[in-house]
Amino acid sequence: YLTLRCIEADFSQGQCIGPLEMMATGGYIVAVPNGGNKEYLKDEENCLFYAQGNIDEAVRHINEILNNEKLRRKLMAGARKTAKSRDWRDIESKILELYA
Repeated sequence: YLTLRCIEADFSQGQCIGPLEMMATGGYIVAVPNGGNKEYLKDEENCLFYAQGNIDEAVRHINEILNNEKLRRKLMAGARKTAKSRDWRDIESKILELYA
């Protein structure tokens, strides 16, 4: 089975961590881009974006993921790369420098 998360996020959110957690655990992301997630979500690299309120587009993307193995492999590889780049052990010193 596939784990897929479809997100129509609140545009006031800051760093949206839910998609990152999903990518780290092997899920696929279909999301509305916002200020918090655009920093690490890349359309057609580690997720698929759809326009706010366009549920038909979101459903089309979900079906693409379900029916296109090549796309799934590409998104999964990108998602794993993104999740690994955000591993706390790799970014801890940068965060501490920023807020210390």
